[in-house]
Parts: sequence; C-alpha cells; structure tokens
Amino acid sequence: MLERDGPVPIYVQIAEMIQGQILRGELRAGEAVLSELAMEAEFGVARSTVRNVMRELRRRQLVHTVGGKGTFVGAVASTAGTVVAGSSGSEHLPGSGGADGDGNGDGDRASDTAGAG
Repeated sequence: MLERDGPVPIYVQIAEMIQGQILRGELRAGEAVLSELAMEAEFGVARSTVRNVMRELRRRQLVHTVGGKGTFVGAVASTAGTVVAGSSGSEHLPGSGGADGDGNGDGDRASDTAGAG
C-alpha cells in the first residue's frame, strides 16, 4: 500500500515494491516490467511518476529499457567492451574501454578513425 502523505516519495515506494518482486524472484531476468500505462493504472499515479520509477530502477541497475520494446529486469552488463542494449553496436559503456574508448585499452585513437572520411 502506498503511503501518499508519507516522507518517502511515491516513486521511491513503487521502485521499492518492484525491487522486492525482483529480489523474491517474482520478476526474473529478461522479463518485462509493467508498461508505463499499466503502472499508471495499477498504482493510480501520473506518467511523470512512472517515469521517475523507471529512472530509479535503472539507477539501481535492476532494469534496462530497450527503445520501442519496453523495460526488462536485469541491468545491462557493465564489463569492458559490452555494448549497451538497444545501441547501434558502436557505443560502449562509459569507462569500459581504454583512454581512446575503443575498448582495448591501447590508447590508439587511429583505430577509431581509420577509414573515416
């Protein structure tokens, strides 16, 4: 039950509920989280609140959003060179590669621009 007049923001309360479902195994890796519309209806909240819930769950690395598909349980892997879900395949996670951002740590910027132009 949401405590609408309590000290904890509603979006945090909902995020805690969903986190609990994930930790208890009620929502498993790869499963879709409720859509924004369904969450609005279920909790009786505004779209902006639902977006804050999703942002909070992503911040906690419990879910990831795939454009045009939805939000799914399981954070995008954060190992070196891993491509962010839904990306073009050329975007690496921040801090995942070497100084040149190509993921191999060699600092060779030429490999990033080879054939460009």
